[in-house]
Amino acid sequence: MTIPLLDVQSLCCRYPRAPLPALRDISFTLTAGTMLVLAGSSGAGKSTCCQCLGRVIPTFTPADLRGRILLAGESIAGQQVQELVPRVGMVFQDFETQLFSTRVFQEIAFGLENLGLPREVMHARIQQTLSQVGLAGLAERDPATLSGGQKQRLVIAAVAALHPLLLVLDEPTTDLDPAGRADVLALTAQLRRAGAAVVIVDHDPEEVAEAERLLVLHNGETAIDLPMRQALQQTAIDATLGLRPAQIADFFVRAGVADPPVTIEEGIAYLRERQWKPARHFPPPVPPSGEALLEARALDYHYPGGQHAVRQASLTIRQGEIVAILGGNGSGKTTLCKLLCGLLPPDEGEIAFCGAPVHGHEMARMARHVGYVFQNPDQQLFATTVREEVEFGPRNFGVPAEALPARVAQALAAVHLQGLEERNPFVMARGERQRVAVASILSAAPEILILDEPTTGLDYPQQREMMAMLLALRRAGHTIILVTHTMWLAAQYADRGILMAAGEIIADAPIRAIFADPDRLARAGLRPPPITALGLAYGCPALTVDELLDRVERYP
Repeated sequence: MTIPLLDVQSLCCRYPRAPLPALRDISFTLTAGTMLVLAGSSGAGKSTCCQCLGRVIPTFTPADLRGRILLAGESIAGQQVQELVPRVGMVFQDFETQLFSTRVFQEIAFGLENLGLPREVMHARIQQTLSQVGLAGLAERDPATLSGGQKQRLVIAAVAALHPLLLVLDEPTTDLDPAGRADVLALTAQLRRAGAAVVIVDHDPEEVAEAERLLVLHNGETAIDLPMRQALQQTAIDATLGLRPAQIADFFVRAGVADPPVTIEEGIAYLRERQWKPARHFPPPVPPSGEALLEARALDYHYPGGQHAVRQASLTIRQGEIVAILGGNGSGKTTLCKLLCGLLPPDEGEIAFCGAPVHGHEMARMARHVGYVFQNPDQQLFATTVREEVEFGPRNFGVPAEALPARVAQALAAVHLQGLEERNPFVMARGERQRVAVASILSAAPEILILDEPTTGLDYPQQREMMAMLLALRRAGHTIILVTHTMWLAAQYADRGILMAAGEIIADAPIRAIFADPDRLARAGLRPPPITALGLAYGCPALTVDELLDRVERYP
């Protein structure tokens, strides 16, 4: 009988003074070479489970831990984290806390040096792993100068280079473009072929359909434990457990197919075999008619050290639009947004607001008109109460004290945080902190709101809630700019897409036109959503499942 590489039985975990256990009676096994996807809504217990596997709990985070965890047949109970590191590699949800070196090369070398590997072996592994995660050529860069997605790739590389028996990845692709996600999954596949097992946390199981099994947690308990294919086909229950329904399976389930395809390739084969095809196409897009609020002309920006982040970027943002800025990691999206809101001064080029050029020291006044919400809300929150956080902007802009309560109330109502004025933002959940950050910008009443990856770390219901809030803000008169790697979200909600690669804008078009050109998307490290890829096989760039269902003629 084969001994499982990982055997978890009746795992229970309860934090001190917590009213309920974080985990209750969790059991699963993993054999060498297999991958388990751990999913569920925010707070379901996924990160707790991961940290138990690496003994972070209870070694560093006190908790009452019960049950059994065997690694290659040996109990890990009583072992220290440092004893497990060569065998259990972990990438945390907050991956930036794992970075500490001043060179990319050193970041990966540190773990290998602690294993006592020969220098020539270390160098070979470092170069190989950097190439596998798409960071070749960046060995001498300071990690602090990398984009968020590049930092995430680096942490994964540093852990994977150790060749652990068990790789535990807690939402490892949240900041990665689709090409980056593919690189990470290819790396895990290579480790699996060498005999490792992988536990990966992901809110979107369709993105990791090659895994053997899906385990969904709900309130610390097992809600689903099924082979991946079977789990993807159960689209009706996904949303209730914090998962986005798999688009391909959802399309065929709603079309009445009993054994629905779950991949793009299977879906195309099914349509061709049964001669299903789109009966009608889409009308031409209506050109935006709103007033031109923000214009950028030939913007250039170099970071200290010479990195050319933005090259001759020109664009116009019109009143009432939702614009998605899309591109691969390090393509210049965040830098462009910081130029647009005045956080960075362009080296060359010009920015105009409502037709009036903004120069030099005047860039600071752009904060009154263009609000910027950081990718990580913790980078902009600093006050001890929600009220103080939301008051800061308008107070700083000279709004009279007697008008502040109304500003705070209006901003908190817009993000559905009424009644939480006295809460400490830093003890709130990630999604709530994100909303506090949005409210802190809204209270200054900017015409344009820029949100950098606003759905990172949120489960599917929270993502939908965030986007519903942004749609309401648009109806209230705000213009929205989104930076996102979440392709289905851009397809469903954006009016227009601005596509970037290597600091340049390579496309600026209605969102359907952006996703109708897979080759151009690939230049930017992106791919269309699965349902769009399915429709494109017939020249029908549907952006949602509903759109394709509405256009396909079905035959027995």
